[in-house]
Amino acid sequence: MSIKYPTKEKPKRGRPAIGPKIARPTRSDAVENSTISGKSAIMSENTVMDLYDAFLKTVCRSIYATPGAKYLVSRGIDAETADQRGVRYCPDLAGLWKLAGTIKAAGLSALYVFQKAGLPILVFPYIRAGRPVFIKTRCLLSKDEADRRQVPRFLNTGGLVPCLWNHDAIEAAGRVLICGGEIDALTAIQAGQVGVGLPGWSHFKDAWIMDFRGKDVVLVMDADEAGRDIVGRFIWAGLPAPRQLILDQGKGLNDFYQLTKKG
Repeated sequence: MSIKYPTKEKPKRGRPAIGPKIARPTRSDAVENSTISGKSAIMSENTVMDLYDAFLKTVCRSIYATPGAKYLVSRGIDAETADQRGVRYCPDLAGLWKLAGTIKAAGLSALYVFQKAGLPILVFPYIRAGRPVFIKTRCLLSKDEADRRQVPRFLNTGGLVPCLWNHDAIEAAGRVLICGGEIDALTAIQAGQVGVGLPGWSHFKDAWIMDFRGKDVVLVMDADEAGRDIVGRFIWAGLPAPRQLILDQGKGLNDFYQLTKKG
């Protein structure tokens, strides 16, 4: 196994060293067709979180006894597990436009694509210190169905991802499985582990690494994941190298779980 370590770029000759170059946000393969809208600098973080709270409480509903729960059960995840981690179901986004405040600035207007297509959605709030700071959604179509209807399967509020999904669970955990998605993280939780997820490994931030201090960390990824450089980033930060659970290329933890059920 080769480990890549971060290196510091030398400033180009003739140019003053004015700090690291800031790359524009890119769309991860895992955040399929997401709209990168960002959050308005005019809106405070509390205002954005208040809008997310209102969306989750007034536009969304409990996951219990919904097509969303049926979808999750088909993936081996029960409604209680999802509900306890804040997963919600939204049958109709019409109520979104009635919310007070600027939903465009909070990134919620990106979800209009699902309303236009008449698609109900699962909602995965990313919660930090008990407040929603980012929203990821997915419709219930398969990839083939979504491609045929020319609609995305995943949409999120855009901008930088401020935390991992289920991030607050890290503090009290002994072992943490870092997964490349919310469904895989829920699969880990269903199996009795502490799972956290993110919408693509490129979104993982070094600022989160110290939250794993003293934890037994396991990276769950497929054979071709770009996330393996996270091992070197943990070592660079002075933490032990995470263990790695390498699955078949293109497969996630939930896919593995489904195969073991059939076997």
